[in-house]
Amino acid sequence: MLQIEKIFSTSFDQLVESIFQSPSNIPSDKLGFGVDSLGDYIEVYREKKFLEAERKKLKRMLARKNTALGALKQQILTHVTEKQDSEKQRAIEDRENINRTRFLANVSHELRTPVNSISGIIGLLHDSHLTTEQRKLITIIEKSSQSLSTLINDLLDYSKIEAGALKLEKIVFELEEAVQECVDILTISAQEKHLQFGYQLSDGLPAFIVGDPLRLRQILLNLAGNAIKFTEKGSVLILVDPVDDIDGELTIRFQVKDTGIGIPARQRKKLFADFSQADVSTTRKYGGTGLGLAISKELTQLMGGQIDVESQEGAGSTFWFTARFLKSATVPGNSEAAIPTASINQQPNGTKPRILLVEDDLITRKVSLLLLQKSGQTHVDVAENGLQALEKLRQSHFDVVLMDMQMPQIDGLEATRRIRQSNDGILNPQIPIIAMTANTLVEDKNECLAAGMNGFISKPLNAEALNHAIECCVKTTRGCDGHADRVESMNELPTIDREKLDQLHQDIDDKYEILIRFFLDNLPLKIERIRSAIVSNNAQKLKEAAHKLRGNSASFYAEKMADLCQKIELSACENPVTLSQWLTLLENEARSVTQILRSEINGR
Repeated sequence: MLQIEKIFSTSFDQLVESIFQSPSNIPSDKLGFGVDSLGDYIEVYREKKFLEAERKKLKRMLARKNTALGALKQQILTHVTEKQDSEKQRAIEDRENINRTRFLANVSHELRTPVNSISGIIGLLHDSHLTTEQRKLITIIEKSSQSLSTLINDLLDYSKIEAGALKLEKIVFELEEAVQECVDILTISAQEKHLQFGYQLSDGLPAFIVGDPLRLRQILLNLAGNAIKFTEKGSVLILVDPVDDIDGELTIRFQVKDTGIGIPARQRKKLFADFSQADVSTTRKYGGTGLGLAISKELTQLMGGQIDVESQEGAGSTFWFTARFLKSATVPGNSEAAIPTASINQQPNGTKPRILLVEDDLITRKVSLLLLQKSGQTHVDVAENGLQALEKLRQSHFDVVLMDMQMPQIDGLEATRRIRQSNDGILNPQIPIIAMTANTLVEDKNECLAAGMNGFISKPLNAEALNHAIECCVKTTRGCDGHADRVESMNELPTIDREKLDQLHQDIDDKYEILIRFFLDNLPLKIERIRSAIVSNNAQKLKEAAHKLRGNSASFYAEKMADLCQKIELSACENPVTLSQWLTLLENEARSVTQILRSEINGR
């Protein structure tokens, strides 16, 4: 500002005055020529008048220029002042945004504290002896607590977005795992309404991508949760498809299709507006603030994509969004991808065997893959159920199949029988098949062998047993048995077999903590599925839920909990009072297991 004032301190008019001084002020002997004749004097007089006239013209012109320069000066000064004021205002707003974000974060924390206390007390009440009516009331409180927690999170996210303080992470994660976790979280809600619920990933999608998995799951949970909320019968399906791949940047389209109530055309435009729902009656019937879709829209835009809906009133809706990710050139530590090791089992011709792992449970699948990779088995493909296994065996050659026994659609026994049928299109009907099961009875082993299996490995798995089974079947084509018959009472079983757990830690190394955390995070959900099946008297769902948790428990050598799951599984059709007693013991044991495993990973 001072420099500008200095520049304009001397006007052009003053400068001209110093140059064009009047000749009348100059002595005649200094003019440089004589005035002896009248003609010379007249000539000098004319020159003087001419110069005076030119000086006046120049002064008028310079006066106009001074006026213009003065206006320019004022504009510059005004602009500088406005800029300084704007910067000061922006600094004030930034401080206010920071303070507001901190305030909301503190308020959010203070609100979460009583909500967490409520949730904890609800958990304790669930473990107590309640009547059916009391359990219903506790369930209502629990759902209300969950809704309040969701609202708190939405408000905090909204404030961060509004303040421009929400930043996306860029980390490597597994695409299918992110989608699967959303499905796991919402499965119980879908089951309560008897809805078909699942997901489907198109071919051509990379296993690992770079982006923000937390925010991706947040959008999917919001859209799929809404779809379940507004669908009374039918299905909800998540579809994932690639859109384009330009210079390593991948655009993916996510769709959530439902057969719900649909949305009238006149109400679709305001769906993604802040604090808005399609209809006021929707809020009264289904609840919600309308923030979820607004936040999803902002998150989608931050991820370089778009969000919209296609719907027909009474015929369902399809909410879709796109997001941009980078293709991963590396494999994250918590992946199911191949991990090179020094020890490699090979076939007689020197090539690594191609293994098909058939396992529907995500945690057990991850543990099995890591154990296989640790022992050098890097050519492993995965099928999540018997149908997928049959399709893969029709399309590709494998050297051995590791087959789980209890799976949806087609179990391990039925899948094995179909493989052995030479007319089912399987490329190698005589492929070695090794059963993987948590069942430890001799009858189970005989049933597996009778179905045409070559070997039998009992869960929990270990690298040595897997290696031995594969070596026996692939190299010698003879049957092998990784099963050790053992009969122990529940009281003699340890909560955690520490020796075996330590061996698992050595086998899977840096994946150990990640898998334990994943197991513990999903443990309450799996127990809730067992409780829900008991309350609804659904024997089939109870068997499936107990079997899954049994396999998970055995994977981390929680032997007493695995044994309780087996008792519940075998007693699924018996007296509900007995099942409730087993459930109480299971919940108590789960708390003990959680305490031990959390201490294990927190102490490392």
